[in-house]
Parts: sequence; C-alpha cells; structure tokens
Amino acid sequence: MKAILGYATQFNIFHKIIFAIGLIAVSIFTYYHLIICQKHCGVVRGYEYLMGIIGMTAWILGNIIGFILIIKFEGLPHTLGTLILTITNLLIITATSWLFYLFIEDSFILTTTQTIIERVEKNDDRLAILELGKRNVKTSIPLLCKIALNQNKDINLRLNAISALEGIVEISSTSDKEEKSINSCLSQLSKDQEEYMRNAATDLIKNIIQNKQVKEKID
Repeated sequence: MKAILGYATQFNIFHKIIFAIGLIAVSIFTYYHLIICQKHCGVVRGYEYLMGIIGMTAWILGNIIGFILIIKFEGLPHTLGTLILTITNLLIITATSWLFYLFIEDSFILTTTQTIIERVEKNDDRLAILELGKRNVKTSIPLLCKIALNQNKDINLRLNAISALEGIVEISSTSDKEEKSINSCLSQLSKDQEEYMRNAATDLIKNIIQNKQVKEKID
C-alpha cells in the first residue's frame, strides 16, 4: 500500500486529470465499437470490433509506458512519459468526440426534415432515406419511389427506399393519391431485374393488403 501511495505522489494534478478524462473516453469508445455496433452487418461489425480492440489496446499500452517513465525516471524521460501520457489520452478523447459527432449526425436528432430530404436528393444518403420512413414523411413518397425504380442506383440504396415506404405505410394511413403512387411503384418493382428488389416489393404489397384487411375489420 505504501508503495502504491508513493507512486501516486509522483503524478501531478495534470497527470490525474488527463488520465481520468482519457479513461472515460476509452470506456465510451470501446463500448460503442463492441456493443452498439452489433446492429451493423457482419463485415462492418467485424471491422468495428477490431477498431474497438485496437483503440483500447493502444490506450492501455500508451498509458503503461507513460506511467513507467513518470514513476521510474526523472528529467527528460519523466517529461517524455508525460508527453506520451498526454498524447495517448488526447488521441482517444479526439476519437471519442468524433464518434459522438457521427452519432448525432446519423441519429438525425438535430436535423430538420427538409435537410434530410436534401441529403437524400444530393448525396443519396442511405440513413437519411430510412429516416424519412421513420418520420412518416409522406411528401417524400415520390422521391422514394424514384430512387427505388432507378436501376442505376446502388441496390442497397433502392432497398432502403422500399423500407422507408414500408415505414410510411405502417405508421399511418395514406391518401388515395399516395396509395396509388406507392402501388404503381411496387407493381413496377415486382418485375425488376434484381431478385432482391422483386422480393422486397412483393413483401411490401402483401403487408399493404394485410394492413387494409385489418383496418376493414376494425372499421
């Protein structure tokens, strides 16, 4: 115990603060990559796991080296230990801050519906497409149909457009005009050259029919 207390006295307030903040940051960083990213597909999830492990390992090694130099040496090595400790923790703090920024961007918490639509139109943003479905943006139905029908677009982008349409249909009832637009889109997609698109369109058509039947029984 005395040895531990003796070592502790060799750390000044700066060492303790930068380490404490770094510890919080690496905990968030690791939790994100090992837990939250489980929702991603297999390839991406494996990549995220690797990033989490690399980040945590680099942080541990950097702090161990820094602690040893600070505890065991004086003068230049001691200063070098402080520098390594500082850089290691600043890097993980920066990485975690960037993750937080991406989380805010991808969750669309502070993003207006109009901005989301613009991101879809200009950048073919896959997550933004799905957000239109979650927000039940009925005015985006023509845009979503246009993306889904465009065979030059990436198939994952087109599938997201169908998912967004499904979200709009499931959340609330649509007008005759909106329903006609969706049905026309799905009818064309059911004959698409891509099997995934045909299956997704067919499944959504079945869901729409089932929802209608349920609503008619309720009414």
